[in-house]
Amino acid sequence: MSTKPALSLLEIKQYELAFRRMSGGSERLPRECLPDLLAIMGLSITSAELETLTRTHAIHETVAFPSVIEMYCEHIPKESTFMKEFMMFCSLLDTDDMRRLTLSDLRQALCTVGDKLTDQEFNHLLYSRNLLHKTSVTVFEVLVVLLGLPPEALAKAIDHS
Repeated sequence: MSTKPALSLLEIKQYELAFRRMSGGSERLPRECLPDLLAIMGLSITSAELETLTRTHAIHETVAFPSVIEMYCEHIPKESTFMKEFMMFCSLLDTDDMRRLTLSDLRQALCTVGDKLTDQEFNHLLYSRNLLHKTSVTVFEVLVVLLGLPPEALAKAIDHS
């Protein structure tokens, strides 16, 4: 028995709207548009995983919306541990649920936990990604910043948050 994540009606409607826009109002979406739609739905999926999903669901040239939802529900439990931990890390810092993190909170987390960064190293990370002038960053921008860190440092920061 598989445990599929429950999607809210609002999520389904949002995903269906994205599907309709990408398919030009058609009932079927071209297979080559599927990776973009899944990315909009928040899935980080490799080409090998996509190939497996499309083979499992017998998708050749086009796909219907119900099949996309089935693929989504099948893949979500397999999302990488790193992404789940990253999102948990960000949610701990996102105190006002605006999906933005203040640089002072991010600095506090990265400069006081795990393999501590110095202020200079933290500023260099932000500068190298053209974020030093901002007061807050999006979750995506945090991911871009953290990709500049050694994985061990990130793992320690997540373990101690």
